[in-house]
Amino acid sequence: MKKRLQGLLTLLLVLVVQIGFAQEKTVTGTVVDEDGLPMPGVNVIEKNTNNGTQTDFDGNYSISIAEGEVLVFSYVGFRLQEITVGASSRIDVNLEVDAGALEEVVVVAYGTANRETITSSVSTVSAEEIESRPTASFAQALQSRAPGLNISTGNGQPGGNSTILLRGINSINGNVEPLFVIDGVPVDEDNFRSINQNDIESVSILKDASATAIYGNRATGGVILVTTKRGKVNEKLQIRYSGRTGFTFKPDPNFELTSSQQLLRLEREAGSGPGAGGGNAYVRGFLGNADGGALTDEQISQVTTNTDWTDVLLKVGNTTSHDLSFSAGSEKVSAFTSLGYLEQEGLALRSKLQRMNVRNNLTYRTDKFNLATNVSVGFSRSDIAGGIGTGTGGSGALDNPFIVPFVGKPYLSPYNEDGSLNRIGNPAFSDADGFLNTPYIALNVAEFDTNKETEIRAIGGLNANYDFTSKISAGINFGVDFQEETVKFLQPNSSIRGSHANDPNAEFQGFQFEALNRDTRMNSSVQLSYDDTFAEVHNVSVLGVSEFIYAEASGFSYNQTGLVPGLEGVGAGFVAGTTTEDPNEDGVDDYFYIPSLGSYKQNVGQFSYFGKATYDYDRIAGFDVTVRRDASSRFNEDNRWGTFWAVGAFYNLTKSILDGSNFVNDLKLRGSYGTTGNDRVASGYYSGLVIPFDLFNTGGGYNGSVGLAPSLIGNPNLKWEETSKANIGIDFALFNNNLTGSLDVYRNETTDLFIGRPNTSLSGGFTSISDNLGTLENKGIEAQFTYNLVDSGDFYWSVGANGSYNQNEITDLPGTEANQYGEVILDGSQRAVEAVGEAFNTYYAVRWAGVNPANGRPLYLDRDGNITEEYSLDNRVFTGKSSIPTYQGGFNTSMNYKGFSLDALFSFAADVYRYNGTLGVAEDPGLIGIANVTQNLLDAWREPGDITAIPSLSSGSTRNLLTDRYLEDASYLRLKNISLGYQLGDKIMDRTPLESVRIYVQGENLFTWTEWRGFDPEFDPFATNDFFTYPNSRIVTFGVDVKL
Repeated sequence: MKKRLQGLLTLLLVLVVQIGFAQEKTVTGTVVDEDGLPMPGVNVIEKNTNNGTQTDFDGNYSISIAEGEVLVFSYVGFRLQEITVGASSRIDVNLEVDAGALEEVVVVAYGTANRETITSSVSTVSAEEIESRPTASFAQALQSRAPGLNISTGNGQPGGNSTILLRGINSINGNVEPLFVIDGVPVDEDNFRSINQNDIESVSILKDASATAIYGNRATGGVILVTTKRGKVNEKLQIRYSGRTGFTFKPDPNFELTSSQQLLRLEREAGSGPGAGGGNAYVRGFLGNADGGALTDEQISQVTTNTDWTDVLLKVGNTTSHDLSFSAGSEKVSAFTSLGYLEQEGLALRSKLQRMNVRNNLTYRTDKFNLATNVSVGFSRSDIAGGIGTGTGGSGALDNPFIVPFVGKPYLSPYNEDGSLNRIGNPAFSDADGFLNTPYIALNVAEFDTNKETEIRAIGGLNANYDFTSKISAGINFGVDFQEETVKFLQPNSSIRGSHANDPNAEFQGFQFEALNRDTRMNSSVQLSYDDTFAEVHNVSVLGVSEFIYAEASGFSYNQTGLVPGLEGVGAGFVAGTTTEDPNEDGVDDYFYIPSLGSYKQNVGQFSYFGKATYDYDRIAGFDVTVRRDASSRFNEDNRWGTFWAVGAFYNLTKSILDGSNFVNDLKLRGSYGTTGNDRVASGYYSGLVIPFDLFNTGGGYNGSVGLAPSLIGNPNLKWEETSKANIGIDFALFNNNLTGSLDVYRNETTDLFIGRPNTSLSGGFTSISDNLGTLENKGIEAQFTYNLVDSGDFYWSVGANGSYNQNEITDLPGTEANQYGEVILDGSQRAVEAVGEAFNTYYAVRWAGVNPANGRPLYLDRDGNITEEYSLDNRVFTGKSSIPTYQGGFNTSMNYKGFSLDALFSFAADVYRYNGTLGVAEDPGLIGIANVTQNLLDAWREPGDITAIPSLSSGSTRNLLTDRYLEDASYLRLKNISLGYQLGDKIMDRTPLESVRIYVQGENLFTWTEWRGFDPEFDPFATNDFFTYPNSRIVTFGVDVKL
């Protein structure tokens, strides 16, 4: 018996030792990707424990784990793998790319969140979707990538600003654009030409109250979070180079200008200009009719000069970019550094952007402490097209470079007798001869005048976080966004534009304008967070933050006419000085003058504290609550504080009632409701009878006196503009995660709108005062999906689409009196108005009814729908047409086959209208004899019975009338970007020290399908009249990406 007991004890001891050895077992292995390349930084964790490690530079790992336990291998963008530990001590893993997994973790306000548990509407855009695009602003690369995000590039000037709207317009006079946050630093959204889009890792677009309420007063228009690239843990040195070169091409308008012979016949018929025997004698001479009288058909047929001024004044531009980046990391320190250079020429002569960037992102981490710094510096210089002038004694009426090519007469030659370009015009062309000299002045401006903008922009951030325990942590954040812009406009003494704009018979002394503007924004915050899990299923998170923001804008400018001493008389731009007659007895008077100088300075501050609490039950269901208090210096003490809040909830059906479904992989319902605020009133401060700028002015001053003067009437009762937001959404993934997407329904209502009401309390120059009046509503639907059609072996093909419907309506304008027809309109003098029951920027016009076939005169509809020849503003009606698109979105496709790749992105907008002022000018019969016109006028009414859309040539101009004749549908479908590339295969790369090489060709804005009869249907929604707007370029580039 004793021996048996000893045997049992011995057996038990052996089992205990074996168990002990099992607990101490070391498992090693290597993790590689689908191409067999090692993957550093992969998380290797024992399931349901804190036991874990990461792979090193070569993808190797080592971990102590018991046999029978489960190892979880995870990496962002790859499918998670779980492997049970068996008898073997080595486990090698191949991770597969998972497009869906890229969206599992998303960047949200003040941190990250798992997509399974967020309650808000968030869209994400990856680096692959925006990098290498030939755009000078990364905001333009976001267009059509997310539902509800409207990015309108209404200015084709390289680096020109874009208008960015998220879920419509939520204010009339306040700031409507979303808040941009780059690596935790709120930045100025006015321009992004100094930011390199190839540095961006991801973009998160926060839309509803649950996502944006934590940003309080700055989030009425939504929030766009930009995360830049960083080095990874245990990452060996990675060197990447990307280079592009290409060309920009001009788009063509959807109308044709007349040829020389066509224009001369129209001039003869209209009785105006050289074709009719009038106009400039010099022009009549070389047309063969120096003695006057209308040109005959034979004389017209002998005119062979047929200049296309668009070919002379617009050009094919070059674009070049180079980007070089370095990234590396150890267990504690990782870094990312990049250098970038971009040069892009525009379509107009002398329009160009040059940009240089440098970025360094550094991360230091220990078990309890994490420090991250972000520093980027960008320098840009823009040559601005413009300053062309009329050449008719006016001053800047035609400063737009896209007008001149379309008014230049085709029978004039741009060349001198020796074949060189004529940049000085013809002295025989007097100012009375209309636009004869205008194209030559444009060439002179492009050659000699200066119009430059230079910008330095630095964005820096510091984030430090310390974990007191595994559940409690504290952090501090500091960020700064600094911009300095200099503007210089110079017309030298030899400028023929300057001489024609003033007095052609006087010597032009030159003109110069310079300005320096600085904008500094700083933010700092401290935060405390608590995260815990109870009973393995109850997940709780609490965040508390206190934040301070300070912004300061200042500037200095001067302008001066007369760039040399001794200028006689008083010139524009400086005050009258004193003249000493002939002090040196040399016949020269001594004139003392003072240039016009001015400056401004403005600062605002904000203090906030806020908190957010979240709870979920095993990721099946959960909710979050956000409360924020903001104090803004823009308001009086009584109205300074605003309180904003939000609640959200979700329920995941696939983790409950649909658990185990064969085709439904994810189905989550979510909803939220809350409020955000807006303190960025467009017209200034609350305080009464003070100006928001500290100015000095040594120029003309006020009524000829040097001094300070108020620029507005303040309102001490001004308060927060507040927007309530409701959102219901669904996220889904079907058919083994091959079909993923989301659907959202929302309603936003803004109350206490910032509106300028008429000022009747004081006499003087202040006609309005800012007040809180009115209510505005946006409601709509958003949808997006991605479907992996084929994912087998060497071939991959996916398609995606996103779209949104937004209905905007002004529901109340208290204090605005109704007109005689009961219509409540904020300002009825405009072409597009704000009125109760109508959308923002609804066109209010007299309806065009065509042409009277009996006499060729224009026809209109009165308010009752009766046809009349009488034009009257009393007959204006709401057209139901707005410059804000109702429908917008995009769709894309991506294919890969054995190293070849094809990607295409289409964008669209529908139910959007704009007044075509460009066509109105080109189709104006009143300009015959003065400028070139469109071929549409060849179809003008000529005799009774003619059925045509063009009135008689003698009927007069209608382009400036407030009618809907040129109110056109600007809906469009555009091939926004298409790229064809090839990645060199392993057989070639194995012979080189390079890791990968990809070559590609891509096109931007290549094709557009639209009924719009102008240059470009894409425009700034606030610009209701297209008057020769600088269009977006068509761009073709060739590029190479190299990775070491």
